[in-house]
Amino acid sequence: MGPGGTDMHSGDGKRRKDPGTSSGCLDASIEDSARLDEGCPFPRLQSKHKIFLSHSGHQKWFVEWLCEDLERHHRFPFFDKRPSSLPKGDRFPELILEAARLCEMAVVVVSEEYFMSKWPMIELNAFAQARLGSNPRLKILPLFFGLSTSQFSDPSRQGRWFIEWRKWAEGDTRIKANEFKDAVKLMQSFNGIVFNQDMSELGVYKNNVVSSICKTISADIKWDDSHVRGRSRLLEVTREKIRNTQPSGQNNLCRLGFYGVGGLGKTTMCKTLCNELLEFEGNVCHIELGSNRTSDDLLKEVLQRLAGKSEEFLKPLNEGQCRNILRSTTWKQKTFLAVDNVWDDTKSLEQAKMFVNIPFHEGSVIMVTARAPKTLQYIGIDRSHCLEVPELGKEDARSLFLDHAAQGKQFVSYEDNSIIEECVTRCYFRKSERQGSHYLPLALKVLGMHLSYFGSNPSEWKGNLPKVRQFSFHSSEENPVFSIIRVNFDRLLEADQAMFMSIALYKRARDTLLNPWTELSTAEYGERDVIRWLSVVRNEKPEDTQRKLEELKGKGLLEDLDMESKSVYMHDLYFEFAVMESEGVLNPTRFNDRKWVYESSGCSTEIERTASGGCWENLLVLGVEEPSVIVCLQRVRWKCCSNVVVLMLVGVDGGMKGVLNLMELKCLRSLDLVGFHGIDKIEGLEDLEYLTYFQCFGSDLGIHGPYSDIHGPYLGALPASLKVLRSRYARIHVGSDVFARCTNLCELLLHKFRADHDGLDLRNCKSLQSVELDRIQGLHCLPRIPVSGLRTCLQSLKISHCHTISDVSELGHLIGLQHLEIHRNDALIKLPNIRTLTSLQVLSIQSNVIFGDYYFRKIAEVPGLGSLQQLRDLTFFDLDMFKLPNLSGFRQLQDLKISSCPWLTGLEGLGDLPALRCLLLRDCGKLSRLPDLTKSTNLEELSLRGSGIMLYEESICMLANLPLLRPVQVTPFTKVDMVKRKVLQCDLYNGTVETERDLETPPISVRGWFEFW
Repeated sequence: MGPGGTDMHSGDGKRRKDPGTSSGCLDASIEDSARLDEGCPFPRLQSKHKIFLSHSGHQKWFVEWLCEDLERHHRFPFFDKRPSSLPKGDRFPELILEAARLCEMAVVVVSEEYFMSKWPMIELNAFAQARLGSNPRLKILPLFFGLSTSQFSDPSRQGRWFIEWRKWAEGDTRIKANEFKDAVKLMQSFNGIVFNQDMSELGVYKNNVVSSICKTISADIKWDDSHVRGRSRLLEVTREKIRNTQPSGQNNLCRLGFYGVGGLGKTTMCKTLCNELLEFEGNVCHIELGSNRTSDDLLKEVLQRLAGKSEEFLKPLNEGQCRNILRSTTWKQKTFLAVDNVWDDTKSLEQAKMFVNIPFHEGSVIMVTARAPKTLQYIGIDRSHCLEVPELGKEDARSLFLDHAAQGKQFVSYEDNSIIEECVTRCYFRKSERQGSHYLPLALKVLGMHLSYFGSNPSEWKGNLPKVRQFSFHSSEENPVFSIIRVNFDRLLEADQAMFMSIALYKRARDTLLNPWTELSTAEYGERDVIRWLSVVRNEKPEDTQRKLEELKGKGLLEDLDMESKSVYMHDLYFEFAVMESEGVLNPTRFNDRKWVYESSGCSTEIERTASGGCWENLLVLGVEEPSVIVCLQRVRWKCCSNVVVLMLVGVDGGMKGVLNLMELKCLRSLDLVGFHGIDKIEGLEDLEYLTYFQCFGSDLGIHGPYSDIHGPYLGALPASLKVLRSRYARIHVGSDVFARCTNLCELLLHKFRADHDGLDLRNCKSLQSVELDRIQGLHCLPRIPVSGLRTCLQSLKISHCHTISDVSELGHLIGLQHLEIHRNDALIKLPNIRTLTSLQVLSIQSNVIFGDYYFRKIAEVPGLGSLQQLRDLTFFDLDMFKLPNLSGFRQLQDLKISSCPWLTGLEGLGDLPALRCLLLRDCGKLSRLPDLTKSTNLEELSLRGSGIMLYEESICMLANLPLLRPVQVTPFTKVDMVKRKVLQCDLYNGTVETERDLETPPISVRGWFEFW
């Protein structure tokens, strides 16, 4: 490309054949390329890095800038400054040469220094040899950055290079001067991009380079669509619709919609298009709406993917702030946004409208999917711009079925193909009298996976086809796949069926919990670790539960497992199946035969009646939702539910008065209670020898203010079997013996809880691993926790807003602690010596900032801190401390955050922390000089906001040499780029630079920056 990026040939502008060391090598290369073009894959290893950035050290600043932009577009090139490219401890020559041989595109930054440096030339030769041998499709993109095309092609200049290469070859066997010469000739046959040396256009040039690369090389982070059938037709239909859709509204955006029944592949289509539409250069985003997804969550996801905002930056922002950032951001490139799974409820429609009306860059495409075209019209998409999800053709449907039934095996005999035809026809459903029929991908997948368990040959499938029945519920035309799900479900072992139903009904209860009437956020509810919950309830190891979940996924009953977030995902149709099964809709039977019951509006009230024989002997999972409307808990015969394993009472306010006694539930393992208004006492739990999980939420979720008014139900003694107790907003009060039997309790969370006058006695809780106490009334000292020979299994302790606690003298005995948080406990002004807590990795101490009787007195020191040298994260907020111990021994420390410590005068040893990544020194007015951070080469974030630090010339130079350091924050809206010596005024919300000016002559007072803007 020319100025700003014009495509040009290098050299004399003529295309040249690839030079080869021999005609045989060249012929082999041509033959291999032909084989690739004919669809015969050339056998070679897959590259870890599709892009290789080859450059000399003189242009490294530009290449790093280019690399960062490519990474924002989800292209992660080989770049020698990235640990992912050159891991520490490995031999770098082999890594560089392997990456050079296997990459798809070699980006060569052309300069005089490049051809006069050994390693860049070794890399260029590796590209050439790979193209002539094992990697004939390797592309070379010359960036004429330091030399023009005429300078590069100058014979006299190339002659000087060749002389230098021959000198190298005399002392280095790796250097082959003739091969180097041929590599340069090879590069002359590739189109390059020319920079016109106008530094004001450098940003435009860099953007053009990134655009060219992104249009050729697909993103490294993308959804696996290798299993998708009908991909070419999908792309053809979508591109045709984009071409034919008249842009409209602000910025002339293309807004189109796709609709179809559940299981037709709308989400698959969205994810595939995000992979394949390379013309959007990686500016693609797919978001899926759902009952659990708030507008805040969706906005943050879009800002992360399209605007490059970090999770840390977005975390504290609310919905209004996110909307403002999104609307105020000017998109520099056209975008493809897929808004998936829009329902016809108010919340979902409002969320979809929010994104459809965003003023994206001209030429952007907003695609929305829903189950019905009317839903798309509600959000403003013209009916003529709506079309059905592209249907599978017969051959694609057949292939999809065989992918799951026989691992893609093909059959030729007439008998086999007749059976396959019959199987595929079972998944060919009628839409309506006028619209005809279509293949349902989900049905093909489920049927194929089911039949595969009987064997991989069609003859083994035929006898099982009659078991695939049709059910009639809601509308058989809209949801015709439940018979196939039924077949897959019925063949499960009873334990696996119970696991599947428990996951689905927990999701249903959680959806109700997060409804607006509860005023309960996802964060407050706590993202329950479903795998942990199942393992506790099933009394098995988490890894065994994970393995069984993987088996369920393999049988097609779970959509996905995210082991990092410990989340389990179930397809909407499977979830709907489970809900209908729990309501007795799909397979109407006598109540006595049902295993899973979830009573809600419109359901029967069988649960209030006495079972024949005295017990609902098959009932394992029972959920009751809003019983004040549906069923009266006062009349429930709990003795008839003695076999129930999981009980969920959601919204039980008004469902009963007085005492809730559950002693008859002898097999109960998991108990969820939400809303207790009218209940005075919860008892009988101490008799439940299998109860392992107890979670409760109170009615007044939004209550604030002094908790002298707290009055909730009295909780009797808990059983020895209990492992997890989580209580939020419950306002429960307890006696001194409530935990007397809890020898197996591992996790304890108490929020707005009333302790006995003697405090919390946890001495018998010998298995405790995690304790979190928040707003506990009547707590004056640390709970009595079991200690045996100064050892305990307690790993995490969090105490916050317990305004009467003043004594934590026993803290030093808890030597197993790895995580300790003490936050805003008004009466706590002195800490004991904690030098014995040598296993601590996270320590966070905060005083209370509110004024009052105790609030002027703050924690002034942390005795024994110097011994805690395994710390990775250390946070102090609003303390009256004067100094810290020497930090030079804290070699593992990664995050150090000190805020509002006005008397702190020094940070001795801070410069000896090689692992340090984040350093916040905010509102520490007595700090006057920045320590030497030369050794902190991993430092990425530094904030000096509100400190008394003076920046001297040596400090600025020192910070400028830290390779990973981002601009330093000095006020809420001001940062300093130490490398460019620029003062940047940034937007308070999105961090974008609004204005900048030159840095004045040091020394400079950080505190004085508040007066600049």
